[in-house]
Amino acid sequence: TQPIWKRALTVFAGPAFNFLLTIAVFAVLFAAYGRYVSEPMVAAVTAGSPAEQAGIMPGDRFVSVDGVKVDTFADVQRLVSGRAGDTITFVMLRDGREVTVVATPKLMEQEDALGNKVKLAVIGVVLMAWYVPRLAFLCGIRAPKALWLGVMNPLVLALFVLSTHNDALMIGLIVAGLTLVGERRPVLGVLLVTAAVAIKPVALVALPFAGLLWAGSRADVRRRVLRWVQTGAIAVGAFAVFTAVVGTGFGWLAALSTPGQVTTWLSPPCALGMVLGRLGDHLGLGDHTDQLISVLRVVAMLVAGIILARLAIKPEGRTPVRGLVLAFTALVLLGPTFQTWY
Repeated sequence: TQPIWKRALTVFAGPAFNFLLTIAVFAVLFAAYGRYVSEPMVAAVTAGSPAEQAGIMPGDRFVSVDGVKVDTFADVQRLVSGRAGDTITFVMLRDGREVTVVATPKLMEQEDALGNKVKLAVIGVVLMAWYVPRLAFLCGIRAPKALWLGVMNPLVLALFVLSTHNDALMIGLIVAGLTLVGERRPVLGVLLVTAAVAIKPVALVALPFAGLLWAGSRADVRRRVLRWVQTGAIAVGAFAVFTAVVGTGFGWLAALSTPGQVTTWLSPPCALGMVLGRLGDHLGLGDHTDQLISVLRVVAMLVAGIILARLAIKPEGRTPVRGLVLAFTALVLLGPTFQTWY
């Protein structure tokens, strides 16, 4: 039997290492990524809003607000907030020319610090806490180990709960769905994964792996294809019902290109494009950074698609859960942008 001070030290070492790891991860991310700055671009305009009535259009870039030049979207928010009912003059850059519009912001009801976003994030973390141990058990991994690494991690609290990202609910639904599929409740499991797709479309990646899990580890190609067809049919039917009930239709598809507008050194395709663009400019070939970034992003997404297809079609002894992890990793590394919570 170990002395009590050694046992106490062992108990303390686990949480302490998590905090130290969090500090190290944040230090590296902030050193490479810096402070997140959003471009003063208009991604979408709500129907019937003062912005639409003033003639502001998606793709417009804010140049100034009441004569004050703006460089980031935070500048626009700072100059507009608290001025509901006031007439504000905006200068927008549209198709290479400046356009002046006048808008009168309305007072909108905002969520407080305990609002719906936080509740949804907490629900996602609760789903992870409930289902991660069960999914780990299905994969032959010790449940306490998975719980500590996957849920009881300061990064989860900092990036999912405090930052209120909808990724928390998306991942919670994916984990719950995969667990239920593994526990032989495939229809309910696929429905939960489809709900995750409704939260964030990137969750589509999980559907083929849910089909693999449903088919079983010893399934032949015919059985896997059958489960994929069934999974797809359930997902399409459920998603059609979701969109009909909510009433959004498929208008949200246009917003999927918004993340691709963010330029960051943390995204490998983007970083390579910036390096090659600056190198070409230095060699006198001209500045073609934007074009290089666009081309490399397309190439990277094609490569990511090939990797995802291979992981799904040729499991090669991997569990579907591990295959999904590798698929998400490829998608993050080869995706058009990279955020700290990815």
